[in-house]
Amino acid sequence: MRRGLLFAMLTVLLLAASGVQAAEPERLSYEDFLQKVQDDKVKSVTLGPLHYVAGTYLQGKMETEFFSQRPLDAGNDPLLNKLLETHEVSVVKKEPPQPGAMEMLAQNVPGLLILVVPSVLLVFVIVYVLRINKKIDQVIIR
Repeated sequence: MRRGLLFAMLTVLLLAASGVQAAEPERLSYEDFLQKVQDDKVKSVTLGPLHYVAGTYLQGKMETEFFSQRPLDAGNDPLLNKLLETHEVSVVKKEPPQPGAMEMLAQNVPGLLILVVPSVLLVFVIVYVLRINKKIDQVIIR
């Protein structure tokens, strides 16, 4: 049991020390990305939210992963779509993730506070005034 555990720990340490890492995608400028599409080197792209572009292109005979950023004014660029279609690039469009309940609540907290805080303050003021009124009535009756 101990030998197996020791062997496993040594293996993990050796792999970590040898620098075995997953290759990170290459960052391309948008112009370089367009040029690789025109040169028929790009195989597939994913067009994501916030103008994010990721995919694979051929570098010699190897496929290399890349990512890039479309210019902010590109929007839903019909020229890019036509270029990708012309050069037979496989395209996947990712929609931005829909916010969950907690994210929606966090986004709406300021609006909720604007509605709730004055209402709560009004209730406290009414209760305070009623209490003072009750104390005044008790003092007058005595």
